[in-house]
Amino acid sequence: MKLYPWLRPSFEQLVGSYQAGRG
Repeated sequence: MKLYPWLRPSFEQLVGSYQAGRG
């Protein structure tokens, strides 16, 4: 899901990794 379309794809990938790490 894209909650921050104004952010860079790098951040999106980082968030995805963070979410995956959390659960």
